Amino acid sequence: MTPDPHNHTFQLAANYINGTRQSVFLTGRAGTGKTTFLKHIRQHTPKQHMVLAPTGVAAINAGGTTIHSFFQLPFSPFLPVADHGSLPQPDAENTADTHNAYSLIKRVRFNKDKRELLQSLELLIIDEISMVRADVLDAIDTLLRYFRHKPAQPFGGVQMLFIGDMFQLPPVVPNTDWDILQHYYSSPFFFDSQALKQDEPLYIELDKIYRQTDQQFIDALNQVRNNQMDEVGYNLLHSRYLPAFLPQKTDSYVTLCTHNAAADAINDQALLNLKGAAQTYTAEVQGEFNEKSYPAEQQLKLKQGAQVMFIKNDLEKPRRFFNGKIGTVTQLTPDAVTISCAGETAPITIGREEWTNVQYTLNTQQQRIEEKELGSFKQMPLRLAWAITIHKSQGLTFEKAIIDAGKAFAPGQVYVALSRCTSLQGLVLRTAIPASAVFTDPRIVAFGQRSKPAQHLEHQLLTAQYNYQLELLTLCFDGSALLKAAQKLPAILQLHQAGFNPEALPWAESALAQCQELASTGTKFVQQIQQLAAPPQLPEHNPQLQERLTKAAAWFAPKLSALADAIKKQPAVSDSKDQAETYEEALADVYKATRQWLQLASACSQGFNAEQLLKARSKVHIGEIIGLAYAGSSKRRHEATANNPHPNLMRQLRQLRDAISVENGLPIYMVASTTTIDQMARYLPQSLSDLRKISGFGEVKLAQFGQQFLTVVLDYCTQHHHDGNMAALAPKREKKEASGKAALKGSSKKQSFELFMEGMTIEDIALKRGFVYSTIFGHLSSYALTGEIPVNALLDDATKAQIETAILQFGGDDLLALKTKLPDEVDFNELRLVRDLLVKEGRVQLTEKKAEPEPKL
Repeated sequence: MTPDPHNHTFQLAANYINGTRQSVFLTGRAGTGKTTFLKHIRQHTPKQHMVLAPTGVAAINAGGTTIHSFFQLPFSPFLPVADHGSLPQPDAENTADTHNAYSLIKRVRFNKDKRELLQSLELLIIDEISMVRADVLDAIDTLLRYFRHKPAQPFGGVQMLFIGDMFQLPPVVPNTDWDILQHYYSSPFFFDSQALKQDEPLYIELDKIYRQTDQQFIDALNQVRNNQMDEVGYNLLHSRYLPAFLPQKTDSYVTLCTHNAAADAINDQALLNLKGAAQTYTAEVQGEFNEKSYPAEQQLKLKQGAQVMFIKNDLEKPRRFFNGKIGTVTQLTPDAVTISCAGETAPITIGREEWTNVQYTLNTQQQRIEEKELGSFKQMPLRLAWAITIHKSQGLTFEKAIIDAGKAFAPGQVYVALSRCTSLQGLVLRTAIPASAVFTDPRIVAFGQRSKPAQHLEHQLLTAQYNYQLELLTLCFDGSALLKAAQKLPAILQLHQAGFNPEALPWAESALAQCQELASTGTKFVQQIQQLAAPPQLPEHNPQLQERLTKAAAWFAPKLSALADAIKKQPAVSDSKDQAETYEEALADVYKATRQWLQLASACSQGFNAEQLLKARSKVHIGEIIGLAYAGSSKRRHEATANNPHPNLMRQLRQLRDAISVENGLPIYMVASTTTIDQMARYLPQSLSDLRKISGFGEVKLAQFGQQFLTVVLDYCTQHHHDGNMAALAPKREKKEASGKAALKGSSKKQSFELFMEGMTIEDIALKRGFVYSTIFGHLSSYALTGEIPVNALLDDATKAQIETAILQFGGDDLLALKTKLPDEVDFNELRLVRDLLVKEGRVQLTEKKAEPEPKL
């Protein structure tokens, strides 16, 4: 239920946001409830959503974050072109930097969590849209299309809710920026962005005014808003032109000025005129909170008798104060301020209130967008209020105000000032309003004519609801996401087949076959849905479709549940943490897609309901599969031990392996793999000769660690009266030498890798194979880049850090020049390895064209 059940337009707009995927521009004159609508949607929408605003203060007040900080946007102009060669060249008269789709995508550095957050986003709310430039909106559109992998859909398929009044404060566009942007945009306003030309939002205007009740005053305000002032309206407003008016101290008037300097001068002088000592309240700032976004003064000076304005809404019930309420300070203590308000008998005592700076994050286990608090700002929710700028008054309500708007310099300023007042009687004009101060951009007037009558909106709502419900139903039985994720598992295992156990690949191929079968059946059922869901009847109200959906859910749910259970019991295991993490990341995608499909299908078990379906999408937990593939994880250790006939011995051998790894600073697989430990515990070698037959024991490793492992096995056999079981062990397969020149060339790196994995040093390998040190290092570097060899096994941390610092400072294109800036003992192979790692991680970009593939837009 909306806050005002009798406000039909408010309810209609809420239905569009919650029940369709239609983007909406919600507007309305001052005092029509736009802020109330924003709060209502935030509290009641079932969609994954975020709130952004163009300025820090607006973002804090809306409970969100700024557009530029969230999307990492530069403040220079963005041009709606894709070709990186089409950017204008700066010249002497115009040196403004510019970005386009190509350079912007290269510039931003979204990590995996940020990318997943964007892919989970369903609704993006932008408040105070009148101050957002057209090119900024196109930049948002570009990034959402790219990072959501939906280049053909405006804003990457995200529903947009724009809130604001275009007749109020406009965007700030420096002349140097507009000199460039005017070649691409008809105006700097958001509605002239290229993105909205492709997907125009529905224009909904709230028309019920809550702030004023005097119809004559409302009519006059509308004339100012629309730049249609007639003689009657002019005379009505100027009946309040009282240049000699001096308010009484108890009147609680606030003066609205066009410039900061004028407001500050009035407040400073009024505070100085009061007797008594000033009490200073210092804001308590914790964590991250940009000074430009402070919602109150960092140093607030007050005296008894000071006129103040509340700048926050009271959260208690009944509400004692609201944003814009005026009062007089009657008592000050270090931790509290008492204010008396005209017409109220009970004074209001307040302490410091808290504002938070939030960051949107994705809860990866529950797949839900959450707000993470980065910092907080605590201060008395007050500011001196003898005067305030018109800009800062936007969104506030005053019962008594003195307007000094004769020097208005921006469209909408006069309207913003006048519309803050609740009544004509509470309004005083200190200066007359010249015709030159009342002006409205004709492009805004033309845009305002796009508003549709309520009857048209109602009819369009049914169509939008039908399309959205059909889209959700299709999603319920669409297995393409699962199939795409499942196809990666065999590919990863084939790439790293030597690093995983033999059971891994057959299981992944079997799981892929199951996913293919489910996806194929899902595709056929989606076709049935489209046949049964005949318009105009909504799918929610279609009994034949509901019955078919219930049966389909009963078929899909148990199969998807079984697949999810199978994923949690998957057999793949690797001793390489990097390989295991790569595999587990892909496995998590398969599990997530399975669980999401299961949640959606299960939501239809009792019939289809759009709101319940949206809520079901966020109930996915994927944390339970992390650690399934790494041999060093507690989950995998328990499972591997349980399958061995001598689990206690296996634990002892693993403990020894881990101790040796720590002592020598080696990864566990370079000491003894899970297969090696399993074979030792299963076949119980009785001599070093036996141990040589165990998988993973070459001459070097046997000399290094063989006796330690053998001692543990022999002690165990003595205590439990066991004999060796080496006869049951299949003999090692002899490695065949590759034949032919090409085969030898292709196997050279692999031979170096295998010798290194057996425990030989780079020097030993070079000596054994007849190569120089740098050649073997180059062989092994390729495996370090894939994660099959840890970097610190080839390069100590200090040298790596030294090279990283040089590359990040001077770039990685010219290794020869870079070599001169480093000690002589650093060679080119080490330089190249660190450079390639930084490129792979996205921390360094090379200027050569081959290193910078153009992003697909």
